[in-house]
Amino acid sequence: MQNLSFFSLTTTPIEVLAASGSVIMNATAFIYRENDENISLVTNWHVVTGRNPERQKESKTGAVPTHIRIRKHRDIGVENAIIPAAQAFLTISINSDSGEHPLWKEHPKFKSKVDVVVINLPKKLFEGKVSYHSWSDAENLESGFLPQPMDSVFVIGYPWGLSGGDGVLPIYKQGSVASDYEIDHKNLPRFLVDCRTAEGMSGSPVICACNGIRFNKIGQVINFAGVYSGRLRMSSAEEEAKFADKISEIGVVWRKTVLDEIIDTGVPGTKLSEIA
Repeated sequence: MQNLSFFSLTTTPIEVLAASGSVIMNATAFIYRENDENISLVTNWHVVTGRNPERQKESKTGAVPTHIRIRKHRDIGVENAIIPAAQAFLTISINSDSGEHPLWKEHPKFKSKVDVVVINLPKKLFEGKVSYHSWSDAENLESGFLPQPMDSVFVIGYPWGLSGGDGVLPIYKQGSVASDYEIDHKNLPRFLVDCRTAEGMSGSPVICACNGIRFNKIGQVINFAGVYSGRLRMSSAEEEAKFADKISEIGVVWRKTVLDEIIDTGVPGTKLSEIA
């Protein structure tokens, strides 16, 4: 198992459940940071609410997500080792059936306008049960590398709920940076990528990469870039219907800075009754 990518072991496919237990949607989540007591699980706001992030009153199903079910490899007591056939599900509460008791944190400034949430989970929920890796433990990232237009990006998740082989390991979709990373898109901390993704990849971690000589390294230089939240959406349904074919491969990535801001100073999640 030494050839498994570290990044593959940070992700998890998730099923979003209604109070009845029915599956509302499939998506992606990943473990970003851990401390002695908690693990930070990251996904999108629209995943935990079932709402359109641009037009938040809109819901495809009308159902209120109350739980997510994640799938990981079982902990076999050997560091960095897994048995693909040994897997387990964990069901995690994220809201009440009324939508009035969200259990995630949102961005301290932009709240639900940033389509990223962090769910703080007790570490004991994982220990001795499932194997996991967090991005905070990654050793081969170049923290000074910020992507430029035309650099490569890799979105790591589960298109249509599919995995890279065993139901847990993800699929890597390659694309390119499509806008200047450090310039806010629509006055929000995000940038654009050109990548053919699919449903189920919402909440995926995104790696940026370049080849050549940078930071005194020869070859590929990589860094964590942010959180993927789906293809670019328009502010009205009419605009979206008109331009859908033309923008279908342009996706939104929230910069990695929003994660630390949410973890460190995030605010309680938006209640259903508070959605404007």
